[in-house]
Amino acid sequence: MKMGIKIGLGILALLFGCNASCSSNKLNQEAKQIFQEIKTDCKDKYHIIQTNLGQYIILPKEDALICIKFGEDNYYSNYKTDFNLEKIICKDNQKGSTCLFKLNHSYIRKEINPSNIKIESKGLEKFLKAENHLEINNPLIKEAVKDAIKDLSEEDKQNPYFVSKAINHWIYNNIEYFALPPKLIERVAKTIDSLPLEDKDDVYFIMDKTFNYDILKKELNLKISKERWDENLLLVTENIFIPEAKESKEIAKEILKLFDEKWEILQLSWNSKDMTAVKVLETKLGKCVNMSYLLVAMARSYGIPAKTIHSKAYLNKNLGGHAWAAFYIPEYGWKELDPTWNEFETFNYKEHVYDFIFNSNMEATLISKESCSNQELLNECKALLDD
Repeated sequence: MKMGIKIGLGILALLFGCNASCSSNKLNQEAKQIFQEIKTDCKDKYHIIQTNLGQYIILPKEDALICIKFGEDNYYSNYKTDFNLEKIICKDNQKGSTCLFKLNHSYIRKEINPSNIKIESKGLEKFLKAENHLEINNPLIKEAVKDAIKDLSEEDKQNPYFVSKAINHWIYNNIEYFALPPKLIERVAKTIDSLPLEDKDDVYFIMDKTFNYDILKKELNLKISKERWDENLLLVTENIFIPEAKESKEIAKEILKLFDEKWEILQLSWNSKDMTAVKVLETKLGKCVNMSYLLVAMARSYGIPAKTIHSKAYLNKNLGGHAWAAFYIPEYGWKELDPTWNEFETFNYKEHVYDFIFNSNMEATLISKESCSNQELLNECKALLDD
């Protein structure tokens, strides 16, 4: 095999000059260096997360290697990621083979010195455009940015690092995370307004009257029985007491907050994509994706390239859908931040995970200075470099 690889690299070198062989040699050297720095007795957990939706990966703080063993039925195929894979070497180059890649993620994992950074958008124009959910020239967006950065010095107002940090903090303090939309709040509030005083604290009656089972079944194609619906409704509502002195909207928000925590079925009755950045500002409410839209809209409005990241995150050890944002820092790259959790310098890389979906039956191991796993597969990948 060793001879075959050398011949293959030689042919590539003849066809493309030194580029192919030099690049391959460089990758091999980098791979060997990473392997040398890995402690073989590492007991950290796997960095590849298997879920019923596919595979999600926690990116390391720096570039790493990823060793992939493909199934007999499928070879390396399309993948959806927030990073790029450079193939270093692939054993046999066919179905069922083991391959070693270098993982190059596009997000900053090192210390940033923001003191001399200025806003720069050359080549990143598409991350400054207005979109249907990002009305970057809307007066409300402009006013929100102005309010967010009012305490910054004039020098810091020209710095994307400090401006984005201020916007992130402003959204966290001014927008309430709420997984149910204003339409549902208004719907419940209207029901409460229509009820006589003695029924305004009967949460079961309020919810049963607001969300009629037969109508919802038709609207949402519910596969839950009427009996099961009533059981869930009773379970959530039986211990709630709402003070009469509160306004109907406040009562509705309290009820729906509890439903959001315990009964996700009501979330099926709305689409968070309808909540644009401007709607979030108007209502002061939003899900993680809507808060991220707002951050991106505010950053772009100010001239800072920004984008929304749709993926997964851990919350109380449970992996679920999440969205956050990133903005561009000249000479560094993309910096992640999370307006829902107000994470900036403290952005938790191990809680935020990224799509890593292959259309094949495969086994994968991330190899970095931070962790190691699946020693048998690691040894197999190490052998590729030694051939």
